[in-house]
Amino acid sequence: MKLPLALQAIHDERLAGLSNVKYQAAQQALLNVDPQNQDSIHHTARALMPWKKGPFQLGDCAIDGEWDCRQKWQRLVPHIGNLTDKRVLDLGCNNGWYRNQLRQTGASEVIGVDPMPLNWMQWDLTQKINPDSQQEFYLLGVEDLPALPSAFDIIVSFGVLYHHRSPIQQLVDLRESLVPGGTLFLETIGIPGDDETLLLPTDRYANMPNVWFLPTLKALTTMLRRARFTDVEVLCAEWGGENEQRATDWTTGPSYRDILDPQDPTKTMEGHPAPRRFMVKAAKKKLS
Repeated sequence: MKLPLALQAIHDERLAGLSNVKYQAAQQALLNVDPQNQDSIHHTARALMPWKKGPFQLGDCAIDGEWDCRQKWQRLVPHIGNLTDKRVLDLGCNNGWYRNQLRQTGASEVIGVDPMPLNWMQWDLTQKINPDSQQEFYLLGVEDLPALPSAFDIIVSFGVLYHHRSPIQQLVDLRESLVPGGTLFLETIGIPGDDETLLLPTDRYANMPNVWFLPTLKALTTMLRRARFTDVEVLCAEWGGENEQRATDWTTGPSYRDILDPQDPTKTMEGHPAPRRFMVKAAKKKLS
């Protein structure tokens, strides 16, 4: 995919930022990795910790990310349909785990965008070991979507919506980036309840400072319809909790269990409802 010049400039600037001292050790390991040497692969993978998504098998090196992404993928795959000749966007793609699955399921071209440099480096390592020329990764974010109108047949957006201040505008931007008749698969944190309500934390949610609007399932489907999506369908309203998101030898810091109230696991450490995770499917209206 050829990016507009303005987006290419943003990606190039962020890529150049990998020379920052913050990433110096990780970048040096990545530059020196020998794809034929198992010790080198393992050393480099450890230098690129923490791995949030997984699992990966890089030669003999088995990487168990904080998220066992196989569980979310199994909730999605019955609904994904035929991906032949489809251009797919993986929004907030992290290290590319889902892009690999989308390609293996038949997607002709998968573009990932994520502004985090460590995610790009992890993906770059996986490509050095298991290259795939039909994958692309750009250091961009959801705010860059307006420069890509009607560009994608399918958009997969997992764990992105609640990190931004304007969820309706984000949904509109997602719709506009789809071709007419294109499909959005969206997964996000929500809260329990039958009303059309949203939780707006006053400070942190689950110890995360960058969480904004958390809808009930009914509110989420209403938001999609208000953003002029059609054929809104709920695919799943359950997830694996600490069996799906947990600390491993490849992660650092707290994980799901640690953000819950130790006396009441139905609540977060701040007293909010513990996260539900909703997966929905919606379409952009076809041309008449």
